[in-house]
Amino acid sequence: MFPRWRTLSISDQSLPPLLIKAHLHSEGYTIHLTDLCRIWSESLTKREINKRALNNDCSIDPTDGPEQYNILLEKINGTLEQEDQTSLRFQPGDTDQGLKLELQAPLPHPLSPLNWTVNFTLQEPDQLNDQLITPLFHQCHELQAQTRLLMYTLHEKDRVISKLCDRLEASGNDLSIPFPQTNVSEVIASNWRRL
Repeated sequence: MFPRWRTLSISDQSLPPLLIKAHLHSEGYTIHLTDLCRIWSESLTKREINKRALNNDCSIDPTDGPEQYNILLEKINGTLEQEDQTSLRFQPGDTDQGLKLELQAPLPHPLSPLNWTVNFTLQEPDQLNDQLITPLFHQCHELQAQTRLLMYTLHEKDRVISKLCDRLEASGNDLSIPFPQTNVSEVIASNWRRL
């Protein structure tokens, strides 16, 4: 499944609305952040994740095997999804256009909480188009197609129900025979005929 953009709930009123998208996998991760005008990203390989964890004395050691690596990614993802008891905080980056996102997630006692920093770098404007605008247009097109299919399916259902009501009426029966709990069969049947 492809990662989707989601809104970040930030208490800092000085920040604009922000959207985030994260793709975490066995070979590394890519995280995108946008304010709908600009886009920042960080992409790390598995080796770079391991190195950062060791350099920052991370509470989870991803070099301790695939299970620990997966737990680290799960905790990072859970924090980005703003699960209970997690927190995130923005800080200025190391460059003028950079941005840091500090993540914190609880770990079982006696481990100290996981602290992880995502170092975003500002991307070229065409990345906003590639990562946000074009996928949103595709998603909009898919939703329109699904809506048309749903409307067609509902129309066909109504047509079948109308035929069923007509046949029941022609045979001298009403809706209380196939649907014994229907007390207002004539009202329902007349409503279907109007559609």
